[in-house]
Amino acid sequence: HFVLPTQGVIGSPCCDGVCIPSVPSEFQPVVGSIFASLEDGIEMYRRYADIAGFDIRLSTQKIRKGDKQRNRQRNEDHKTNTTTPTFKTNTLIEYHAAKVYTRAIFFKVQKEIFKGYRCCSQWQVNSEMGFTVYTIRERKKHCSTKLEFKVAQSHSDDSIYCDCRHFEYYGTLCRHVFTVLFNLDFDEIPQQYILKRWMRGVIPVDVLRSRHISIGSDSRVDKLSNDVYLEVGQCLMNFKSDEDKITAFLDNIRSWKSNMLIGVSEKLDLPIKMM
Repeated sequence: HFVLPTQGVIGSPCCDGVCIPSVPSEFQPVVGSIFASLEDGIEMYRRYADIAGFDIRLSTQKIRKGDKQRNRQRNEDHKTNTTTPTFKTNTLIEYHAAKVYTRAIFFKVQKEIFKGYRCCSQWQVNSEMGFTVYTIRERKKHCSTKLEFKVAQSHSDDSIYCDCRHFEYYGTLCRHVFTVLFNLDFDEIPQQYILKRWMRGVIPVDVLRSRHISIGSDSRVDKLSNDVYLEVGQCLMNFKSDEDKITAFLDNIRSWKSNMLIGVSEKLDLPIKMM
């Protein structure tokens, strides 16, 4: 069972209400095709599914949690790449957000852009201790009182902060910061505030883990390999902005690998080859 995207499908020639994914003819399955092995057949259908935007599995294969995550990611990527969202403000920043974010994240960011555009206004601007501080007033629906927030922009590196702490909680900029960016005539969201995990084409660690496993494999070795792959991936995600931690992590892995190779070589009485 899968939901067909709104674009990239064609109607069945038999007019029976069945929709067929629109993919190049060379990737379409053909009735009567014969494959050298089961793996070749699965791979052909997997390529077809990748292009069409859905997932496949053997009828005897259980759907693992990682497979569900991969399927959701594939559908999200397909939706992002084949559809165009409805814009609410027609600002360049909104267009840029649609360009860089996955569709699901874009809709969350779009809400903040729209609220900043329609419900917030810049009230005061002051300079304090190396920062330009903007007072932003937000008008709440069905409420006569306007809320005030402080947005501070550093003079040294142009970094920007809001006391609502939306970015710290959710990883995307808030409506108050967008109000400041509008007034400063920004055309794009500053790159340092576009987290990589929300961007188009970035595959989450859980999805990478599911792709690492062989189809239908239940062996203990594959499961252990999968766990190793996940742990390393999570460390890289957590340390990606800290050069010292990544360097220490890499040094530890290399040291551990060298010790493992020494142990294996001693057991097999083989010369040690450092890598």
